[in-house]
Amino acid sequence: MFERLKNRLRKVVRSMASNVLFQDKEVANASYTTDVMTGAIQKWLSMYMLSVHSDDDFKTLGLPAAIASEFARLVTLELEYKIVVPGNEESENTRADYLSKQFEPFLKYIRRYTEYGCACGGVMFKPYIDGKNIAVDVCIANDFYPLAFNSKGKITKCAFVEHKRVGNKYYHRIEKHEFTDSDYVVTNEAFVSYKQDTKGKPCSLTEVEEWSSLTEEQHIKNVKVPLFSYFAVPSGNCEDPHSPLGVSVYSRAVPQINEADRQWERYLWEYEGGELMVEASREAFPIDKDGKPVVPSGKERLFWITEFESKQENGTLTKFHSPAFRDASLKAGLNAILQRIEFNCGLAYGTFSDPQQIEKTAEEIKASKQRSYSTVKDIQKALKETLDDLVAAMNVYADLYKLSPSGKYEINDVWDDSIIVDSETERARDLNEVRIGIMQKWEYRVKWYGESEETAKAAVAKEEKDDWHSV
Repeated sequence: MFERLKNRLRKVVRSMASNVLFQDKEVANASYTTDVMTGAIQKWLSMYMLSVHSDDDFKTLGLPAAIASEFARLVTLELEYKIVVPGNEESENTRADYLSKQFEPFLKYIRRYTEYGCACGGVMFKPYIDGKNIAVDVCIANDFYPLAFNSKGKITKCAFVEHKRVGNKYYHRIEKHEFTDSDYVVTNEAFVSYKQDTKGKPCSLTEVEEWSSLTEEQHIKNVKVPLFSYFAVPSGNCEDPHSPLGVSVYSRAVPQINEADRQWERYLWEYEGGELMVEASREAFPIDKDGKPVVPSGKERLFWITEFESKQENGTLTKFHSPAFRDASLKAGLNAILQRIEFNCGLAYGTFSDPQQIEKTAEEIKASKQRSYSTVKDIQKALKETLDDLVAAMNVYADLYKLSPSGKYEINDVWDDSIIVDSETERARDLNEVRIGIMQKWEYRVKWYGESEETAKAAVAKEEKDDWHSV
C-alpha cells in the first residue's frame, strides 16, 4: 500500500491537470473539484514533495512536509482507538471482534495517512473486500471527485478514478457511489487508450485482471451510510470559499514558506560567500609541465589564482580576503518569518522558530500554546468522525458479504491533549476527586479510558460487585 501511495505522490503533480480528461460528463459538470481547487491541491502537493526532492540548485527548509508531519504527530500522539463489545460484555466471534481485527492494520499507519491529508487538505478512505477480509484503500488528491454533499457537509456521492497500464495500453476505471431513493448504487466503467492523458474508449472490466471480479452496477438495500469516509482539514477554505473540500494545513502560509526558503538560501550563501579566500599570484606556486600552477591538494577552493606581479603589490605574492559574516541578522530575519508561518498555520511559537528568540510574556506564550491546542483538537475531531464513518462502512460490508456473525459494537477512543495540559497532573487531580466523591468512577473511566457511559458504568458495577463478594 505504501509503495502505491508514494508512486501516486510522485505522479500526481505531473498528472493532476490531465486527469480532468478522465472525468465523464457527469463528473465534469458536478464535481466540487473546481479548477481553482485542482490548482491549489497541485500547489500543496508540489510543495510537500519538493521538501524531499530538492537539489543543489534549490535549497529548501522542507517546511511543508515538516508542518504536515508535525500536525499528524500532534493529532495522533498516543491515540487509542478500540472497537469493543457494548457494555463490556464477554463474547466470542462477535462483530466487534471481527471489525477490530480488520481495522487494526489500517490504524497501525494512521499517522502517515493523517500526514497526507494534512498536506493536501484531505484524504479518502474506501474499504473494499479482499477475500474474507476488509481492506482500506487510501485515495489522495485527484483519485476522487466529490459530486454531492448533504446539509452536514458530508460527501454523499463520489466518483473514484483508478489507472492501470497493461503493456502499451492505459486503462482508466471510474467507480461511482451514490444514494438513490431506495438503494445505494455502485457503478463501474472502464476505458482504454494508447495515451496516458486521454480517456479513451469504453471497454470491459475483464480486460484488467484486478477489475475482472467487479460488477458494472450493484444496488444495495438498507444502506444508511456512504461506503467511504472523507477526512478533511477543518480550516476555512481560503482558496475557494464555495468549495466544501479541505485545505492544506499550510495553505495560509504559502508566501511565507517561499520567503523562508529564499532567506535560507541567503543564510547558506553568507557562509559560502564569506569563506576565507586567498588571492595568489601564479608566482606563489610551482608550475607543472603544462604551465599551470600546482595548488596544494585539497586547498583548491581556498586559492584564487591571479596574474598580478609581486613588484606591483609591494613584493607580496598573496592577498587575504575575509569578509565579516552577517549570519546573526540573517538568522534573526529567518526566525521572524518562521514565527509568522507558525502563527498562520495555527502552531505554537517555537515549533520551528528558535524558542530562545521569542520575547513573549507568560500570557502570550500561553495564548500561543492555546492556539496550537485548538487547531489540533479541531483536526482530532474531524479525524475521529472520519474513523467512525469508516468503521460504519466496514460494518456494512461485513453484513453484506456475511463476513462475521451479526452484532453490535461501540468505539472507545482516547486522544492525547498534553500539548497544553499536563496529563499526569490532571489525572492525579481527577483520581483525588474520585476519592473524595466529587467525580464519579464511571466519569473517570469515560474521560481517561475512552469508554462510553454505558460501558464505564457496567465496569464500575462489576468492580463493586466483585469487591462485595471478596469481603
